[in-house]
Amino acid sequence: MTVEGWADPRYTAVADTFASLTDAVGRGGAAFCASVGGDVVVDLWCGEADRDRPWQSDTPASLFSATKGMTAACIALLHDRGQLDVDAPVSKYWPEFAAGGKELLTVRQVLSHTTGLTEVPGYRDLMDLDGNGHDNHEEIRRRIASSLPQWEAGTAVGYHVMTYGYIAGTLIELVDGRSLAQFFDDEFGQPLNLDLRIGASDEVLARKAVCLEPDPLPADDPMTPLLEALLATARDESTIAGRACIARDGVGILDRLAQLGNDKRMLRAGVGSGDGVGTARALAEFYGHLVNPRSATGPSAATIASVNEIEFMGPDVVLGIPNAFGVGFGRTFALTFMGQSGPSEPSFGHGGAGGQIGFGDPVRQIGIGFARSHLAHISPLAGALILALYDAADAN
Repeated sequence: MTVEGWADPRYTAVADTFASLTDAVGRGGAAFCASVGGDVVVDLWCGEADRDRPWQSDTPASLFSATKGMTAACIALLHDRGQLDVDAPVSKYWPEFAAGGKELLTVRQVLSHTTGLTEVPGYRDLMDLDGNGHDNHEEIRRRIASSLPQWEAGTAVGYHVMTYGYIAGTLIELVDGRSLAQFFDDEFGQPLNLDLRIGASDEVLARKAVCLEPDPLPADDPMTPLLEALLATARDESTIAGRACIARDGVGILDRLAQLGNDKRMLRAGVGSGDGVGTARALAEFYGHLVNPRSATGPSAATIASVNEIEFMGPDVVLGIPNAFGVGFGRTFALTFMGQSGPSEPSFGHGGAGGQIGFGDPVRQIGIGFARSHLAHISPLAGALILALYDAADAN
């Protein structure tokens, strides 16, 4: 398998690292891009987007939960403009949300995954694991608004797998009038010329890489026991994790990644939790802009710092690993299997199931994007590329 694209001469070690690890791409394709100081320094790809269709520079991929970082940027922009205060109660903008004793829960608390609103009540009769029903925004939002928190706000962190996007999208529509998908495209996608969308068009879906199911977990990897435990609980609807992953009959959302990542209903839904589609380059340019803006488009550095304040740090009730979030952006402190934000503590971003990663480092002014089509719960590729990029950046 040949790695294509280009690398600035100062970053050839990143291309060499990619070339040495192409076996980790699997049966599909993958792409890695990075910007430093606002300039793209590495843009690499290899493999196939589909059978007999090579991965190309403009091949988008299903981003899964890396979408949440895109959604978080929309919330940050509204906060920056004074349209939405992340420290105000959600019910100030969404009165129905006050039901069940939630009248004082703040936007910051809810979107930092610390309020226990991890499930859509009665999801079994509404949302399927094949993507059906995920676009039923009105009913899903009604059920979330009337739901009860599963723990006292701020006392635990638990990943809002599906509900995050519905809550954020509702807030955006209520304070701005535009849907999340339209807001992101108007405020980020078009002004920055990004091949990155929440709610994909037919043209984008025709170019998209086809997702392939992950291989079995490697027996000798130290992360395997953690992931096996997560997969088991995510299949059990009697657990918080299972209900967050819309489990039924011993199957959870993590068992249907490729199916969901290829489902056009899901990818057109505009939810903002796991339905984004875009290229690795677009992700890198997106985060590169957030940490080093070259135009007035996007939230200020002060707002980015504010929304990245950690609300709670500790074991994730859903994922079963140590975790922390700002207002929607992941603040994981190392290259765990989620890979949220790289090796630099001030970084922010979001990983996606199957291996997708996007994050920005405001100190080094680095933007990172990684996408793949043969999904992998565990892979050395993204982490090795990120560390090689950091080594080269530090040397220059």
